[in-house]
Amino acid sequence: MQEATPTTLEILARRVLDHACGTECIAWAIQMLENGYDSHTLRILAGLTTPLNHFEICALRDRVLEELQPPELAIEDPVSAHVAELVFEAIRDPSAVQKVFARVAQVAIELDYPDNLMPFYKLHFAADDLLHAEEQWYWDGATRENIDEIMLQEAQRFVAQFNS
Repeated sequence: MQEATPTTLEILARRVLDHACGTECIAWAIQMLENGYDSHTLRILAGLTTPLNHFEICALRDRVLEELQPPELAIEDPVSAHVAELVFEAIRDPSAVQKVFARVAQVAIELDYPDNLMPFYKLHFAADDLLHAEEQWYWDGATRENIDEIMLQEAQRFVAQFNS
């Protein structure tokens, strides 16, 4: 299964989180070209091939963002906006709930467990425990029978709160 092309929000979140730059930035650049954006630097980034240099890609990514000024640059907290983007994906496609919660749990760990992301962390590990055991200790009342429903409800709560 091929990963989806990163959105500009994901690229901005990865930059804030200081993640390594690699093929995801190249895929993003290609998507930006396909979406009608254009610049000399964007074309260079889109045309890179392996072996890749993290520092070169980061510099190109940042120059592309500066040149193109996509609307997402105006978002004050791109990490939270990207989390909302991911969580909305889980609402649209409930089969993606477990995968999305795993990704958001990882973000929670990287950000030192912020309160607004703790439900994702706890529910991810509750669901993981329930794969291997009858009980879990992360989320009160969560069972194998209701964990997916609880996760979906928490996703809906987060998106509603984020959008308000």
